[in-house]
Amino acid sequence: MRSTRASAAARRRRALGAVLLVGASVCACATPPPAPLTRDAQTLPDAELDRRVDFIAQRLEASRTPARIWHWSWLAINGGAGAALNTGLAIADDNKVARSSAIVQAVYGAVGVATQFVDPMNAQDGAEPLKALPDATRAEKVQKLERAEAILQQNAARNAQRTSWTLHLGNAAASAAAGLIVYAFGGKTDAAITGGSIFAGGELFLWTMPPGPVRDLEDYQALIQGHGPGAGAPTSSRAAFSGPRGLFSVRF
Repeated sequence: MRSTRASAAARRRRALGAVLLVGASVCACATPPPAPLTRDAQTLPDAELDRRVDFIAQRLEASRTPARIWHWSWLAINGGAGAALNTGLAIADDNKVARSSAIVQAVYGAVGVATQFVDPMNAQDGAEPLKALPDATRAEKVQKLERAEAILQQNAARNAQRTSWTLHLGNAAASAAAGLIVYAFGGKTDAAITGGSIFAGGELFLWTMPPGPVRDLEDYQALIQGHGPGAGAPTSSRAAFSGPRGLFSVRF
């Protein structure tokens, strides 16, 4: 009896440690939104304002389809294979180790679905946010350009998550936590399989993000170099990519 209680206590301690590891990975992945581009658009002629807005709108539209494919593909993977399938396996399986593995993967899949909406890939909206903005007056043109530049930079910051070391590190930490939770129930082999599959899924999730918005921002910065007052690049490269906005990057 005493050994049984000790074993149960040890499992609880390992599970608690795994949960704390997940929490640490979440905190590591939390970052502020990107800073806006710094430009003095008031000094630019109308033709230059229009040219820049048109350039951005064309790039936003070009990035729409890849972003939508990525979003819906991963929504199916996270929601279908990750959450729904593993929930069914958890209900049907009587083995406590197999059930714990299925529950863990179902939770990670659900987290993946939730975070795709908490931190959406807005590149899938294309240039729609700009189409409703008026540009009849000079003031409206300036406001439209500022909004276009903000969208361009936000999309780039979101898609730059694919190379964020903090998110890859968070993926590794959360995957290890998943394995530890299964290990706490006595499944050594299942723990390795669970942690490995979640790690692989998280890495695929990050690396398959379309890189187009990042290149679009770089091309736009190159386009506007040397075009009169206020045409300079952001105050620093950090302003252009102040970091991803995601809260949790690990998906199954």
